[in-house]
Amino acid sequence: MAAPNIPPILRLPDELLVEIVAAVQDRTLSFDPESESPRSEIVASQICHRFRRAVTAASTLWTQVTLDLCRDESAELARLYLDRSAGCRIEMNLRAMDEVQAPKGLHYLSPHIGRIARLTIAFEAHQALDSIFYSFQNVVMASLEHLEISSEYDVDVSVDLSPLKLTNITSLKMTRCTPPFPPPQWMAALTHLYLSKTPGQFPGTRIFSDLSPRNSLHWFISTLTWRS
Repeated sequence: MAAPNIPPILRLPDELLVEIVAAVQDRTLSFDPESESPRSEIVASQICHRFRRAVTAASTLWTQVTLDLCRDESAELARLYLDRSAGCRIEMNLRAMDEVQAPKGLHYLSPHIGRIARLTIAFEAHQALDSIFYSFQNVVMASLEHLEISSEYDVDVSVDLSPLKLTNITSLKMTRCTPPFPPPQWMAALTHLYLSKTPGQFPGTRIFSDLSPRNSLHWFISTLTWRS
């Protein structure tokens, strides 16, 4: 039986191309979310004019935003992602590992704070953390559902969460840092609370007595083991 006369596909439809780039993106982030290798959406947008047009128009490919407050090049790349993500909700990864007088890129983030659905902050420079919270203090973060804060200090540090205005938060994770007591009012809405502490540093479970009993709070405390 002769094969049907089906015309060849001369090029991938833009929709399929975007789906392929998204699949590679998800796989890369799941294996190494902090990888500094070029991201699939960046690589694809540099192959040819058609790829660039299709990929840059797909705003959902640009919603994973990383900003290192100590690096100028990171600020410019974050600006690119913020612009191309258009009105989509975004996942924001902020890093501040060195003391800086003027954190890079926060002014780019300000107009987009209301779009952040997931926020991860890793810090060693407490001054930079204060700058982050200062930039957030006058904005209601209505889209934020998950907040994760991680300290690189050898001992737990207290983090004042009161400047944050969160209306839809459900999950909070803190590593090597402790929440304030009494807790801010928005913590009563949490359904999941994860605390990872340095041995002997966490001030007990008194934080939970101040959280509203109307929600079913799933909480977990782990102790970090340091290796020399």
